[in-house]
Amino acid sequence: MSWAHVGTVILAAFLASLVEFVEALTIVLAVGTTRGWRSAIVGAGAGALFLTVLTLAVGPALQRIPLTSLQLVVGVLLVLFGMRWLRKGV
Repeated sequence: MSWAHVGTVILAAFLASLVEFVEALTIVLAVGTTRGWRSAIVGAGAGALFLTVLTLAVGPALQRIPLTSLQLVVGVLLVLFGMRWLRKGV
């Protein structure tokens, strides 16, 4: 593998994570301004803690799943989710 290939993968993953971060921040700001900052911060902290625990617990087990099978399942789920959004948009 060359650095050009690895660099583009890292950049794509970073940009996708950045989009998700902006979406999460928008939700926290919306909840903070409407319901109160305490509940927004507690909810964001609980979500981050849950994600950390889930990653530590399930992360090593993901190495046992064949990569092509995992890619197929994730791809099918993304297509189904995208078709649902397309239907709502139309």
